[in-house]
Amino acid sequence: MAALGAFLAIDPARPLFLWLGGLHLFLALRALAFSAVLVVGTRSALRFKWLPRTVPVPEAGADPLLTLRGFACLMVLVGHGTLVVFLPSNFDDLVRAPSLYRLVTPSPWVGVWVFFVLSGYLMGKGFYGGRYAIDRAGILRFYRNRLLRIAPIYWSAVLIVALIQARDVFEPANLPGLVSSLLFFQSISLPGVVIGALWSVQTEMGFYLAAPVLFVALCYLAERFEPRKIFLALAAAGLLYRVVITQFDGAWAVSVYSPTLSNLDLFCGGMLSNWFLQNRGAWQWDRRLVVVGCAVLFFGGAFVHSAAMADHLRRNLINFGPLVTLLTTSAIIVWLERTKLHGRLVMATQWFGILTYAVYVVHEPIFLTLKRMLPHDLSAAQTIAFTAAAIAVSIIVATCAYLLIERPFDEVKRMRPRAV
Repeated sequence: MAALGAFLAIDPARPLFLWLGGLHLFLALRALAFSAVLVVGTRSALRFKWLPRTVPVPEAGADPLLTLRGFACLMVLVGHGTLVVFLPSNFDDLVRAPSLYRLVTPSPWVGVWVFFVLSGYLMGKGFYGGRYAIDRAGILRFYRNRLLRIAPIYWSAVLIVALIQARDVFEPANLPGLVSSLLFFQSISLPGVVIGALWSVQTEMGFYLAAPVLFVALCYLAERFEPRKIFLALAAAGLLYRVVITQFDGAWAVSVYSPTLSNLDLFCGGMLSNWFLQNRGAWQWDRRLVVVGCAVLFFGGAFVHSAAMADHLRRNLINFGPLVTLLTTSAIIVWLERTKLHGRLVMATQWFGILTYAVYVVHEPIFLTLKRMLPHDLSAAQTIAFTAAAIAVSIIVATCAYLLIERPFDEVKRMRPRAV
């Protein structure tokens, strides 16, 4: 617990360590804490008795959560296109008025926050349903499967893009940043960043490292307190943290935006959703509420984010966006898992849900490459058209990456590892 706490705390405290000793001290301390967590966690004789409970299983070859994952990825892709990469020349005028353009500016942050909540639920589901035991062998298998899932496409994309578009990262001055990025830590303030959008992979890897301990902690808490109260306490703690930290100038970028610790309420809230499903028979929800929830995330985030960019005021989105995303996404997950929803929409979107990780990894270099071919002055219609084209190309490249890299390693993942 001490090693894990140190690892989680080092990242948001980055400015202090950079001030004391520079980048090398910060990276060395982070690597040391990370190694300590792995050594202690994999060599300990941890035994936690957990009776596996029944968890929802997809039926008819379709999983509604893949549709939700595809929805979150689409928010990121569209938002990066219309709000960041292909910004129209009259953007300020468009978002200061009630224009239709604001309907196609979903917040990429909200999309990533949905990923964090969904990831927490799925990682918790693995332990909750007994797929992974809380012992040395089970934790090692969990880490192995997560590494095989995340690393191959991540490393391939970083190295290929570096060789093609950013060869300067191999220069001695930039090598620490490149190596750090390959070890799943990067920041826009560090040299050698090849694909900036991969900051969220670093956050996810922190979640995976902490997941076994977080699950055990939630089990102990759930035995003593009502899960709903724990969930609300997590949400309140996350809100308080952001409100306090964002009072300091510049703190958002280094202490809130990407650190695992500052997004822990999203992951743990998603993990805690497993407990809510035990009482799913008592919840009678109208299925239209899922559509309403997704609309709130997409269009609500679009209006708030576009207005924040125009007025240079993002504090409300930063402080309250994760809270709204946590509450809404958790409710959507519980509803989807307690019903047998396998309609045409779910069946038709499974392929995109499967491709989301590969699409997310490759989309930024493709977007930026296309941008360099375009004029600087874009209209709103051109922005939408080029965003759609960039998404289409990203899906094509991601399909190739999935077939050549991700799916073969999925087969390796299914192979049973030797006993430890």
